[in-house]
Amino acid sequence: MYVMYQNKKYSDALTWYKLSQRLATHAGLSDQCLAKLHRNIASTHLCLTELSLACDDLERAEQLDRTSPYLFYLQFKLAVLQNDQNAGTGTILLICAVNKLVFCFQSTQMYDSVREFKVK
Repeated sequence: MYVMYQNKKYSDALTWYKLSQRLATHAGLSDQCLAKLHRNIASTHLCLTELSLACDDLERAEQLDRTSPYLFYLQFKLAVLQNDQNAGTGTILLICAVNKLVFCFQSTQMYDSVREFKVK
């Protein structure tokens, strides 16, 4: 599938991604795996300029995994292709907010580790 996507055979890649999606749904794969498939399908739809279909798959991917940086990238790319400045700006602000949360979490973990080391 990915090779087809890289070779810009988007229709073929989409066919295989959709087949994989049907199999994965019945196999009971994790939400993150299903979200990845939806992101790949959305990316392929974007390449084919099928923006409404891309939007649908991005919404499904977001329901399954809201933390993927690739999701944010695809949402931004969709906003640019739709010439939607508000959505594009919102996506960038969301990326910044998530990055701040991750940094704060990591800083807190580092602080706790240092404090724990000093207590011992």
